[in-house]
Amino acid sequence: MGRVKIGFDCRHACRVPIMLLVFSILMLASSCGKKIPTPETEEIQQPEPPTPPKPEVRVGKSSLIYPNANETCLSGVEISTELSKVTFSWSKADEALTYEIHLKNLMTGTVLKRTTTERSIELELSRGIPYSWFIISLNGTIGAQSDTWKFYNAGPIGIYYPPFPADQLIPVNGATVGHVKGKINISWEGSDVDKDIVDYDLYLSTDPSPALYQSKVVSNKLEVSISPAKRHFWKVKTRDSRGNVSESGIHSFFVESL
Repeated sequence: MGRVKIGFDCRHACRVPIMLLVFSILMLASSCGKKIPTPETEEIQQPEPPTPPKPEVRVGKSSLIYPNANETCLSGVEISTELSKVTFSWSKADEALTYEIHLKNLMTGTVLKRTTTERSIELELSRGIPYSWFIISLNGTIGAQSDTWKFYNAGPIGIYYPPFPADQLIPVNGATVGHVKGKINISWEGSDVDKDIVDYDLYLSTDPSPALYQSKVVSNKLEVSISPAKRHFWKVKTRDSRGNVSESGIHSFFVESL
């Protein structure tokens, strides 16, 4: 009976553990080069900061320079017996990019509008006619309005100018007003380049074409009787020492019932 040879051949059996060991070393080496994120080291994505709002633009108000208020404009360049060229000027307004002039013919009520980047503009006007004007300073859609001035564009030499149409002050056009025992106060303001206003006629009624309420009023205010819970209409005629007359527009107001 022959012997059985029992033994361990490392040439074959040791190959598997050695290969596993080499593979483990390689994996460990590769993992050491990578940073494993942790709650302490992980980068936190911050939200984008909000865009700050644009600063609000505050447009300043222009001051009117010429033609002067409540005077006759004598500097116009005569074009014909009926027309002359007048140069309007005003001051610079803060933050303004453009200027819009509003010119109203006080005899017809028509309004002329022009826009410019300059601080003056030349316009053709009818001679011997009263006008009012103001400037709106603009930066896009944001604007500021100047005061309103009146003037007469000079006519032929020796002409006497009628008073300017009166400015109706109280009640404000379209307002709703209270009353005391059926009475309210009405006020207005008159002006004249010749400074010779004599008196006023007040027209007041519930009819859209108001009737004469009181003539030859020497002050610029009057206490009047009204009808509660109704709309009223009023206007003022201004008379000077030479009999020249001007007429305001028609304003309205509503009177409360109580």
